[in-house]
Amino acid sequence: MSPKPDIVVCNPNASSSPGKAVFINFEIMDSATFESTGKPYTIAMTHSDAVRLFSLLEAMSKKYDWPQAGVPEQIFVPPEKEQN
Repeated sequence: MSPKPDIVVCNPNASSSPGKAVFINFEIMDSATFESTGKPYTIAMTHSDAVRLFSLLEAMSKKYDWPQAGVPEQIFVPPEKEQN
């Protein structure tokens, strides 16, 4: 029997800075219709936990032959002292 989720989300994105937690942002979905509600939801975790999560997802992707999502968008944010 599959576990019932506490929350259903879509449109994941992740961000972090050196020495900071990893922030994973989602939009909450209506669990009955699987449509996005547009309401944002953010979780934070340590870098080591994020690496473990991404490794688990990569292994599952290979095991179940999930389609590849392509190259994720990357945004460079310069250090504060270099910002205008």
